[in-house]
Amino acid sequence: LLYADLSHAAEEAGVKKLQISVRDADLSHRAFAERRGFKERKHLIGMRLELETFDDQSYDGIIEKLKSEGFQFTSMGALGNTEEAQRKLYALNDTAASETPGSEGDHPWLSFEDFQKMVCQADWYHPDGQMLVIDSANGEWVALSAITRFEGSDYAYNLFTGVDKRYRGRKFGQAVKVHALRFARNVLQVKTAQTHHNTLNAPMIAIDRKFGYVQSPGTFSMEKMQGVKSD
Repeated sequence: LLYADLSHAAEEAGVKKLQISVRDADLSHRAFAERRGFKERKHLIGMRLELETFDDQSYDGIIEKLKSEGFQFTSMGALGNTEEAQRKLYALNDTAASETPGSEGDHPWLSFEDFQKMVCQADWYHPDGQMLVIDSANGEWVALSAITRFEGSDYAYNLFTGVDKRYRGRKFGQAVKVHALRFARNVLQVKTAQTHHNTLNAPMIAIDRKFGYVQSPGTFSMEKMQGVKSD
């Protein structure tokens, strides 16, 4: 009855597409949505890491090698969180996110102004938790790993880790994420870190499993075009 009311209200408002998030721990929830014409768009799995047992020092060699090659490890906080830096952060986020396996080329934000409002001005945005790698040779922003602690939570959440495709295959993802996890443990003072991944993003899932993350319940992202009847 609740769904029927929602669907009717959406049609009256001229809504063309409905999107929902369904937990994957109980497949009856997905079946409910499928009977009403929803189809899976992507599957996000949860990942959880115990920071007290995370052996971050074993990645020091990778980090030092990249530094010796001229790559600077920094953060938005260290760069002053200026508008210029925010524009570069937006460009790297937008490009890396659209090129992530499973993204289908979608761009998360409409413009820099949209990104600035939704990210840089959000309550959860922590400039010191926006970890970056910059190529000192040409000033290119190479990789990022954004982490925060949402108000009222007792864990850190890794929002996104991405690498410019021109620099992939050189372990930038591992190196920058180690910095984010150290920030979570030492500054945010939490014992666990969580994140979610599209199941098609095999490279990032592999990194997390290497770090010691364990899989936790996730969600199915599903959608339905209004006016399309279910079977």
